[in-house]
Amino acid sequence: MEEWSIIKGLIVKFAPFDQIVACILWLAAASGAQAGAPVDCDAVKTKSIPAELTFHTRDTVFTIQAFRGAAGKDVIWTKQETPVETRINKTLAIDGRISANELRATMSGKRTAIKFKYDFEGMPKNFDRRTNIDFKVRSVATPDDGSTNENLVVSSYKFKSESPVTVGPCVLSVVRGDLASTSGKTDNALHHIALIYLPELRVVASSLDAEIVFDDIKTAFTPLTLPQ
Repeated sequence: MEEWSIIKGLIVKFAPFDQIVACILWLAAASGAQAGAPVDCDAVKTKSIPAELTFHTRDTVFTIQAFRGAAGKDVIWTKQETPVETRINKTLAIDGRISANELRATMSGKRTAIKFKYDFEGMPKNFDRRTNIDFKVRSVATPDDGSTNENLVVSSYKFKSESPVTVGPCVLSVVRGDLASTSGKTDNALHHIALIYLPELRVVASSLDAEIVFDDIKTAFTPLTLPQ
């Protein structure tokens, strides 16, 4: 039943429902850095310069490249690598809410391409994750075969804590929350063990089955692209 949906907005295994939830709280991230290049942490936190965030869980490596744009429009690139699969997403976020994304997934030499569109109800613009809210997300997934798959996810987000965390050479603020969601199509509950928002980067890191370990942040790197 696995196709693809993050997020989270961003996650180890994706079904259409998982993808919606992953993207729900995902905000724009950064763009590339080359090894050894110095990082201006003040600029990363206070200016809309491209930045690349890397982190990992038990068996998955994540790369998020965010281009924080003007007029509330951000472009987020994410790469998720496991021993058996690689996923790359290009996501458009408007006022902190996912509007659309494109997925390319490769497993055992087979490639999947899916486009998604999202409509939020009950989530305010530029939601800072520091309060509790209930909200809904409607999505339309269009695989490369031209079919469509509509879904509705009802979610409840609860703020847990905020604290500084060292990521590479920088100390960044992280907001931790708990997200419980139910798909109107499958009636399955999904619980994120780790749901972390980095307000200075406007990006969310999430995982379904393991805690997140941050590895590095860069401002010079090779931008991700969607494989053809």
